[in-house]
Amino acid sequence: MVITIDSREQNPLDFKSGGSVSRVVEDGLPFGDYWCAYETGETMKVVFERKTIPDLFGTLTNGMERFKKEVNRALENKFALVLAIEGTLSEVLAGAKNSSVEGKSIIKTVFTLWMKYDVMPVFLPNRSEMKRFMIETWTAIGRNYKPLHKEFK
Repeated sequence: MVITIDSREQNPLDFKSGGSVSRVVEDGLPFGDYWCAYETGETMKVVFERKTIPDLFGTLTNGMERFKKEVNRALENKFALVLAIEGTLSEVLAGAKNSSVEGKSIIKTVFTLWMKYDVMPVFLPNRSEMKRFMIETWTAIGRNYKPLHKEFK
């Protein structure tokens, strides 16, 4: 698989070629920070938007209009946008330095985005776990897993 990192990503995850990852490239993405495609060029329809806790607070307050546009672009293109949060649920609840917004308010917004717009949040304790989560997700897609709402056999 080929991982594409958005060229505007300020502190990109350090993906390496090897194993199931054949190449890592940087390019401007229309939405999300991390995409994955097969060597054939076919894009996997799950894209990740990475957020540190301070960035999450900024995005879901002052940056909400821009983020809504990004979510809508993903939905229009039939992509699942996963909100990969660089921190635990407890850390988000504790709040962000220099933010007057309470953590519980941000958590309500995060989970509302999931229920209303299918923007699934994933709380990951560190960058290593985040990379692993992304690779495992894309690898599962490559194995042709079906959505869980189908009958489990």
